[in-house]
Amino acid sequence: MTAIRAIDTLEYDQFKAIVTAALVKLGWEPGNPYNCCPAFKEIKSLGGTDNVVLWLSQYDREHWYLTGEYTTEGNNVLSTTTCKLPKSLDEAAIHQQVSGYVERVESVIGQCRMVRLYRARQQ
Repeated sequence: MTAIRAIDTLEYDQFKAIVTAALVKLGWEPGNPYNCCPAFKEIKSLGGTDNVVLWLSQYDREHWYLTGEYTTEGNNVLSTTTCKLPKSLDEAAIHQQVSGYVERVESVIGQCRMVRLYRARQQ
């Protein structure tokens, strides 16, 4: 069991590095290399500046799971915005999937009342 776990860890580190590179290319900041946060992004809202944090975890033996966390008005508005990534994807396909996920994340965040109010004030 230990040998299998070591292989899974190596796979995870490699997959996370590719996901992190894709997110950085899309304007996100790299997360902590020692936990399951590949990237984060600061968002300004009427309530101040907050972080959107993305998490990468194992979904099952064949998939990784990319999820997000952005809490506003007491709710994680990204709780249902997820991306299941097959472990078999090549690097280009990972970048494409991550790009689509980021579009959905930014759309959800852009619809939050405090973010909309802040952005309207800035115009």
